[in-house]
Amino acid sequence: MVKHFCAFEKGVAVGMLVGGASIRSVAKKFNNSKKKIWIGRSEKIPLRVQRKIVRWLVSVKCETAKDVKKELDDDGEIKVSYETVTRTLKRNGLIAVTKKKKPDLDDIHIKARLEFANLYKYWTVDDCKKVIFSDETKINLRGSDGIKYVWKKPNQDLGDSCIIKDLCLVEEVS
Repeated sequence: MVKHFCAFEKGVAVGMLVGGASIRSVAKKFNNSKKKIWIGRSEKIPLRVQRKIVRWLVSVKCETAKDVKKELDDDGEIKVSYETVTRTLKRNGLIAVTKKKKPDLDDIHIKARLEFANLYKYWTVDDCKKVIFSDETKINLRGSDGIKYVWKKPNQDLGDSCIIKDLCLVEEVS
């Protein structure tokens, strides 16, 4: 790995070379190799902006990579593609997880579910066979809900930003 030398180290290296030492022996003395650090194109997104992007996702200013791309475009800092943003997020240790659907329960709904469970907790299998269970299917009139992703750190818990509160799963209590 190439490292930068201070003035003293440069002087020592020049002295060794003038004294007849090989380049390899000078490199070995300073624990340096001939390999370059940067091979290829430089990163499209600077480190400062990468840290800003991670901050946006952790603080829930943005939830998805598309939100980050839109925010970067609005700021006018850099123009990048969606794929570049996702690569940058992966490189910075974030992972994409699907948002979980959970019912948006109020205290009334929780109480009603608890009453239902307590009412039928002693039922046997034969009692359950006497009841007809119908399947209620949600029908989307305006297309699919789709899968929604959110970016998070691997050790981060699923917070409110990682949950879709679904009103269709909650039944009305009267």
